[in-house]
Amino acid sequence: MPGSQTSIEGSHQPDVHLFHHSFSEGGGAERYSRDIADELVRRGRNVIFHARRVDEHIARPGGLELRPVHSGTFPRKLKDFYYHRKIAALAPTLCGTQFAMTRVPVRDGEICGGTHRGYFLNAGKWMGLFDRLQVAMEMKSYHFCRRMISHSHLCAGELQDLYGLPEERVVTIHPPADLNKFSPASAEHRSEIRRRLELPEGRTVFAFPSSGHKRKGLYPLIDAMKPFGDQVILVVAGSPPGRVPEFVRYLGHLKSDEVADLYRAADFTAMASYYEPFGLVGVESVLCGTRVVFEQKMGCLEVIRPGASLRFDVWRAESIRQSVADAIAQFKAGVHRLENPADELTYDPSVETHVTRVMEVLEPAA
Repeated sequence: MPGSQTSIEGSHQPDVHLFHHSFSEGGGAERYSRDIADELVRRGRNVIFHARRVDEHIARPGGLELRPVHSGTFPRKLKDFYYHRKIAALAPTLCGTQFAMTRVPVRDGEICGGTHRGYFLNAGKWMGLFDRLQVAMEMKSYHFCRRMISHSHLCAGELQDLYGLPEERVVTIHPPADLNKFSPASAEHRSEIRRRLELPEGRTVFAFPSSGHKRKGLYPLIDAMKPFGDQVILVVAGSPPGRVPEFVRYLGHLKSDEVADLYRAADFTAMASYYEPFGLVGVESVLCGTRVVFEQKMGCLEVIRPGASLRFDVWRAESIRQSVADAIAQFKAGVHRLENPADELTYDPSVETHVTRVMEVLEPAA
């Protein structure tokens, strides 16, 4: 799906100040921040990125200025609070459009990909002292900015119900994916990737990319797959999974290109997150032609058509087992691949379209 190619001359446009803890090669919010910065620079905007951690090895385009916010010798758990305080003092002195990807009080807008209160509520956990500090920073930041941009309707509901934001101040704009990187492969290419990853052709392969296995529900998935251990392979990428059954394969940490190949090679992508405000993994998997087997409350299911997913209740073991069984049945019948992946999404996931919508919210026409 082509994105908007809006051309904006930067010479008469205000500076754009972006705020995130890290300018680095990480995924998630780090990658999202870099994508936003790169697209704004491509449009001719002058972008100033305020980060606590800066990876000097990352190439930066002309028009992007990095301004480190040094945290000194503060203890690790207080560095976020220090960054919050520094930005609270700095932001009023800055001219131009202000957009934060983390919980800091800035003037124009802030992205919300999940809330601390929402996580603890869904995980059934009690908050500690530092968790309450995170919530206090969220509360101040969310109520300070002019508009909150939520990555899902699920998250927008949390902002209203758990943080008391009025509905008119919250807008949902689903996050972008890299359409050049995440795309389907031919049958021949899929077979070559499976051979390279040593994945057998006769078993149903489930991909599980994760750096937080407990929150992403790895172990309930393993339990659900045990009755089918001779029919499945669960491929884990990211953090080591510990002691696991023989049907679990661990690939280590993968780069984004390698994750895309894992999606292409797999028959399904599985995740059983207890709390997932969006979960870009679902969109990326579908773009690669691979159906998802996901917990029914994961935020990305808002934009994935029902035919491209199998959904279960993570709190009911029999529900997970049934979805695994249904996936195996689809694999055996040869009907598990998505023929037209882009049609299985209800929105345009291009970075271009996303940035256009964000800037329309942050810089409404006079």
